[in-house]
Amino acid sequence: MSLSNSQSVNLSQYTQEQIKTLKDAFQLLDEDGDGAISAQDLDKIWQSLGKKMSSEEIAEMLARSEMEQVTFPAFLSLMSGSLGALPDEGDIRDALELFSRTDDADLNCDAGELREYLRMSGFAVDEAFERLLRSFVAQSVTGQQLFKGKRFLDAVSE
Repeated sequence: MSLSNSQSVNLSQYTQEQIKTLKDAFQLLDEDGDGAISAQDLDKIWQSLGKKMSSEEIAEMLARSEMEQVTFPAFLSLMSGSLGALPDEGDIRDALELFSRTDDADLNCDAGELREYLRMSGFAVDEAFERLLRSFVAQSVTGQQLFKGKRFLDAVSE
């Protein structure tokens, strides 16, 4: 099935880096490698992004694409309508530099402080997000939980 003209993908709104990031995310969710993801996969995407989507909202997204499963072009279209502009590597680095208390290139910052600022800005910090966050947190010699900003930036920029 193809997208209608009103649902066509405007690739110019994405940088090459963003398209690659979305393609990587799509491929991670397409567990069987058939080139399509299901409603359950879409739910996982939104949870990992800290957004709560009801099963009705996900069903509506699929209905708009006139598909039971989502191909990569449809995925780009759905994400653009719901996610908005994705930050590029420079924006993420700038944000991490604001939280970093050191002048080194590691971009380490207090994990609790980062978590609290995300909550205050309306980002849903749920269990799925906590698991993701923990994979980029290490304990300093003083016992402080540090978010490893450089390691995170390297992971999302690959």
